[in-house]
Amino acid sequence: MEQDLQHAPDQMGDVANTSVNGAPVASAEKIVSQSQREVEAASERFRSIVEAAGDMLWITSSTGVILEERSLPGSNDLKGKSFLELFRPADREKVATIWQDALAHGRAYELEGHVQHGGEYCLFLVRGAPVRGVDGHIREWVNIGFDITHTQQMRDSERQLREHVSRQEAVFKAITAGVFVGDREGKIIQTNPMADTLFAMQERWHNITVEERNGLFQFYDENDQLIALDQWPMQRLLRGEVLVGQNVLETLMTGPGGESRDLYITGAPIRDEQNQIAGAVVVFHDVTERRQLQRRIQKALDSLLTLAELLVRIPTKLATQPVGEVMDLSTIISAVGQHLSTLICRVLESECAGIALLDSETSQMQLIAIDAPTSEDVAMWREAIQVSLLAEHFNGEAISRLYTNKVVTCDLASMPTLPHEDHSHKILLVAPMIIGDHLIGVLGLGKKLSDDAYTHEEILLLKAVAKLAGLMIERERLQYEWTRTYANERALLETNRRFDAFLSLASHELRSPLTTILGNIQLAQRRLRTLRRQASEQLESLDSKLERVHQPLEYAVHRGNVQMRMIGDLLDVSRIQANKLELRMRPCDLAAIVRQTVEDQRQVNPERTISLIGPGEAVLIIADRDRIGQVVHNYLTNALKYSPRDSPIIVRVAVEEPGARVSVSDKGPGIPAEEHEHVWDRFYRVKGIEVQSGYDISLGLGLHICNTIIERHHGQVGLESASGRGSTFWFTLPLAPQTWGG
Repeated sequence: MEQDLQHAPDQMGDVANTSVNGAPVASAEKIVSQSQREVEAASERFRSIVEAAGDMLWITSSTGVILEERSLPGSNDLKGKSFLELFRPADREKVATIWQDALAHGRAYELEGHVQHGGEYCLFLVRGAPVRGVDGHIREWVNIGFDITHTQQMRDSERQLREHVSRQEAVFKAITAGVFVGDREGKIIQTNPMADTLFAMQERWHNITVEERNGLFQFYDENDQLIALDQWPMQRLLRGEVLVGQNVLETLMTGPGGESRDLYITGAPIRDEQNQIAGAVVVFHDVTERRQLQRRIQKALDSLLTLAELLVRIPTKLATQPVGEVMDLSTIISAVGQHLSTLICRVLESECAGIALLDSETSQMQLIAIDAPTSEDVAMWREAIQVSLLAEHFNGEAISRLYTNKVVTCDLASMPTLPHEDHSHKILLVAPMIIGDHLIGVLGLGKKLSDDAYTHEEILLLKAVAKLAGLMIERERLQYEWTRTYANERALLETNRRFDAFLSLASHELRSPLTTILGNIQLAQRRLRTLRRQASEQLESLDSKLERVHQPLEYAVHRGNVQMRMIGDLLDVSRIQANKLELRMRPCDLAAIVRQTVEDQRQVNPERTISLIGPGEAVLIIADRDRIGQVVHNYLTNALKYSPRDSPIIVRVAVEEPGARVSVSDKGPGIPAEEHEHVWDRFYRVKGIEVQSGYDISLGLGLHICNTIIERHHGQVGLESASGRGSTFWFTLPLAPQTWGG
């Protein structure tokens, strides 16, 4: 535009040298000068209008190239560039779309975008309009920008404020407690819907005075004392108190219609800019249902505790029964059940209560106890349930619930098998008695017709009481079984005591005459040997007669020794049972003990092969030499007795840290694996094993005595055997400490 204006005087000069209709125009210069001044004035007015109208101005070509700008920092750098570069990169696509639309339609445009201004991007309202030439084509665009950053911020703040107020209103309405807002005089100026519902006043708060409102309601403290008006929540808040934490108010409120509610009240005063109290906010929390629930739970807990205390006092005759005399189980269970029924009726304030036990195999119920108002009622219930099936009284769904430990509520009017006519207890609550996973019975509770329906707490309480009753009955059953077992055990102990006493007495009584007999036989043998030597030169007939006398005497000595050994075993068992087996612990050589015992058996059984494998040095132990010899002797005699005459016996002595091991192996029939753990028992003999050498005279005590002797020496015994493969009996003993070896 300015370029066009700058060329205007030259054009005017050309005009001055022309003429109009061939005649020079004398006033041409004057006309040009006048026009130039008007153009300059118009231009100046245009610039003033632009500067006054907006914060930024730029003139672009028809293609959007910046030709001139005003109020743009760094404008020299922007000339010749696209005006899109003025905008924030994120806004350029939107600006380009609007600009292209304006170009296509040749009309003004308006947009909002962030323009770089003062070193940062600010929100601008940009308006642009085309400038057309004489031919009507767009020559350039004039664009004006207005900084609306602060305006937008105000809009955003206003919007956020509206949203905040809306949220506050929503929260205020959604609060489940009653909220009251009062002015400095205590008059209610705002309430939420819950407050209107809680106090049943709806919108009437604003139409009554403070005095009228205070006359409609009354507040009571935890001691049921009327709270004075000056101690009401609103009055306390207007005095500057804050009802939070320890200062919350718990009260019972009564309304105009006599209704009452338990309330939990909080609140705080409202203060103005001068920190003066301008009103108060009171929040009423309705805790009526929670308090009622607490009371019901507390009542249920008190009932359960009372019942538990009474249950432990149920008298039973078990404690007074003499030892060995046991009451009949059914009598005990019935007595306990009757006490339970009576206590349950009293504690749970019920019309009737009964207990029926269930046979797990037949599902047959047996009524063991019933507590009802009259004897006629008791008789009717006993007749109906005395011995019956569970399915006779309950449908499949109810039975399934009982078996899954759930309480069943029954209407007696719909149960023809149970008595209900002329009875005040029409509703029957039945709880399962579960022990482990087994239903052992049911507990029924009859409720008066005038009472309300059973509460959840009553159902849970009855379920707990049924569990407790089941445990009580199970305890009596277990105590009964324990008493029987205890009585049997005492009788068995007494029998064993008498048997041990008999063994000891019999052993002594048998041993004394047997010792005398053996002594006399041995004396006769010595005399016979003397006579045989003296008669060696006499006739052979006399020698054969003496031999016939000598052989029975030898047999009698052998049998006597066997009897002495058996009596010795009986005495040892008696001592073991009485814990009187004495051991004379001394340092000794285990190898020497085994060697001597083997040598003795070789002398007694010269026809048998007994091999001894052992160390060439002493094996020192701390032991009773005779008792260890007794163990080796027993192992050897058993091996000789139960193995063929032509089979060898192998005895081994080895040192295996930290002890020594002795084993005796034979080629006998062997012992089945299932018998191994029993061979050490008292009076036990393996079945099916026959004696192959010697006599089958045994009380089944030898191995039991061996086991006890080795255990008393802190050793172990063992057996390795299988059917048809012979047997190896072994024992181990700890070695003597080195200090014993000196």
